[in-house]
Amino acid sequence: MSRAREWYRWERRAATELYLLWGLAAIFYGGGDVLTTIVLVYAVPGVGEANPFVHWGLATFGIPGLVAMKLSVFGLGVSLSWVGLEYRDRLLYYAPPLCMFLFGLGATVVNLRLIL
Repeated sequence: MSRAREWYRWERRAATELYLLWGLAAIFYGGGDVLTTIVLVYAVPGVGEANPFVHWGLATFGIPGLVAMKLSVFGLGVSLSWVGLEYRDRLLYYAPPLCMFLFGLGATVVNLRLIL
């Protein structure tokens, strides 16, 4: 099979996989981590944000600061995936949503354990 035909078949399949990965990243990184961080910082006494950059954003700008930081990371990830598609780099295409999903899942689980 030619490389062009192989790439075309991968590109068609990759769109569905990418929607799934970005959906999971949005649920866990964008939703789960943000919600559990807000509950931890504002509702659980004695627990604060461990990441100094996020702590600064929360202390300075509050919840909008946290959401803005998450959205900027999402934007960076989407742009990296787009570059990966343009340069036909599968690692660069899949890595941003996969890393955000895994990080968001881990952060959500840790935060839920701290809440409970």
